[in-house]
Formats: sequence, C-alpha cells, structure tokens
Amino acid sequence: MQRQKYLFGKIFCISIILIFLVSEGICFVKGDFNGDDKIDLSESINALQVVAGLRSSNVVKTINVPTDFSTITEAVEAANEGDTIVVAAGTYNETILISKNNISLQGSGKDTTFINGAGQNVITINGSKGVTITEFTVQNGTIGVYARQGAVIELSNIIIQDNSSAGIRIDENTRAGISNCSVLRNGDDGIRILRNSTATFSGIISSSNNTNEGIDLNLTSSSIFYNATVTASSNTGKGINVHNSSSLISLESTIKSQNNTSDGIGVGGVSTFVLDSNSNLLTEKNNKRGISVARTSSIYRAYA
Repeated sequence: MQRQKYLFGKIFCISIILIFLVSEGICFVKGDFNGDDKIDLSESINALQVVAGLRSSNVVKTINVPTDFSTITEAVEAANEGDTIVVAAGTYNETILISKNNISLQGSGKDTTFINGAGQNVITINGSKGVTITEFTVQNGTIGVYARQGAVIELSNIIIQDNSSAGIRIDENTRAGISNCSVLRNGDDGIRILRNSTATFSGIISSSNNTNEGIDLNLTSSSIFYNATVTASSNTGKGINVHNSSSLISLESTIKSQNNTSDGIGVGGVSTFVLDSNSNLLTEKNNKRGISVARTSSIYRAYA
C-alpha cells in the first residue's frame, strides 16, 4: 500500500512537471510525433514514460553526408522521424527510398548538389508524411521524384532534369507542396499529378522542354497555383493539361504557356480551370490552340 502511494505520488509529480514544462515551452521531449500539430493520448503517455525514465526519447538530430555516412541512402536508413539530413555539395550516384515520416533532406545548393539516378527512380517517397526535400538537382533517372500511396511532401528549390519518364510524379492520394522548382528535358510529363492527388504550387515554377505535357493533372486530381509564376514552355505536348475530372485553381498567380507543340492550355473530360481576378494568363506561339476546352469542361474567371 505504501509502495502504491509512492508510485502514485511520483506519477502525479511527473505529470505536473510535464504540464509546466510544456506550457512554458521548454520541454525537450518531443510530444507531437506524428506531426499533426496535436498531442493525443498515446503521445502524452509516451512523453510521461520518457520523463519517468521508462523509455528512451528519440532525440531529433542532424545527420551529415558524407561526414556521418558516405551515402544519402545510408543516412536515410539511419534516420529517425524528425531528423534532418544535410548533404554536402557533390555528385551522389544512388537511388533513394524514403518510407519514414518527418524526414528533411537538405542539399547544399541546387547548382552544386546532384543526385544521379542511373536509370532508376531517383527519389521515391512511399506513403511517408512530412517529408521535405530542398536544394538538389535530381537527374538521370526514370522518374525524378515519385511520391505515392498517400505521402505528404514539400519540394523546394529543386532542379529535376534529364529523366527518362516524368520529372515529378505525385500519385495515389498524395499531397504535395512545390515551390521554386525547375523541371526540364524529361522523357514524359514534366510534372504529373494523378489519381486523387493534390499539389499546391508557389514561387517560380518552370516546366520546359519535356517530351509530353509540361504540367498534367489527371484522374480526379487537383492543383492550386498560389502567388506563383508558372511557365510551361517548349513541351512536346500541351503546356498545361487538366483532364479526367480534375481541377486547377489560380490565386494571385501569373501563368505563361508558350511555344508548346500542342495546345497552350487544355481542359477536358469534365474538368475545370478557375482564375481569380488577380491572376494573369498568357498563351502564345503554341503550335495548336492557345486554349482548348472540351467534353463538358470549363475555364473561367471568378470575381470576389
């Protein structure tokens, strides 16, 4: 009985201390493990167990390549959720699979940090949430960046070039944020969003000289251009293609579709393209139509 009172008192004191530390913002135990900006019951219990010494805490750390590991793949395999992998300038001949949540992959500059895929998918994200990739050139693979199976990713300040298939493929209920990215000379679509996936584009986006569409939205997918400058030029297919029950919304953005072999903008198969009053659209010097709307689809400007 005395021992039970002691244990109860210890747990109570730990709970009070934990609440104080969290409220003061100085607790070093990460509570929000799944990155949803909430701390649920299981995460609270985990934090209590860490403070009580009943389990170890996964300390968020920075892993350096090639200082800590010689390859990016080895660093990803060693990383825990929440870790950041910093990659020094150089060329890395490898393919990377990310299947952990909350991993940040940071190059040392898109003009100095290269990942060569050697004919395979260069970076694949399988269902992982909270993955960020920034400051790389991703090249010479099959697909440059392939996110699938409900993944949630952020891509920024990346060049994706010279891959034999799509530059970026967002597939199977995946959500992506894409900012300040250039996609060029890929063997299929520059950027492909399909099968119930969504993407938000911001900053400067360029998709050019790709063998098929510059940007392709397909199979009930959707995208938003938000405060973006989007250029789709010199692609063999359409500059931007929205089809098969998909939608594109432009908010405070400038869109240029130029010098494409097919249409500048294509909207078809019960799809929509909506521009707000602060968006601008320019199509010129495309080999077919500037704007093509077909099969119960629409393009229109919405005013507030």
